[in-house]
Amino acid sequence: MAASATNTSRELGAVFGVAVLGALVNAHLSGDLTTRLQRLHIPSNFISIVINAIENGTVPGGVTGGSSIEDRVIEAAYGAFRSGLEIALITSGILMLVAAMIAAATLNPHRQETRERDF
Repeated sequence: MAASATNTSRELGAVFGVAVLGALVNAHLSGDLTTRLQRLHIPSNFISIVINAIENGTVPGGVTGGSSIEDRVIEAAYGAFRSGLEIALITSGILMLVAAMIAAATLNPHRQETRERDF
């Protein structure tokens, strides 16, 4: 019974962890990319095309690449993704440290010996 509860909680943690961190990356990517593209003075209708292309993984027809502005847009997209990924990794690292501190506080070997003597 305990093993199945452990496995279930582990699987739920993995699923929710990936989903939450993926949503965090995606939200930061959209917001940060919009800001970066506005700094490049890209018109708002093109910003929505770029954001849509990034979110769907498609490039609209007519984009050939190689021009200076296209290179800056691609660099902005990579920078926004990198920034979102860094935030997700820092967040997961902090959560792992918090979990480790909780585990260390609750799984104290001295405390376990005291419990065994009480029975």
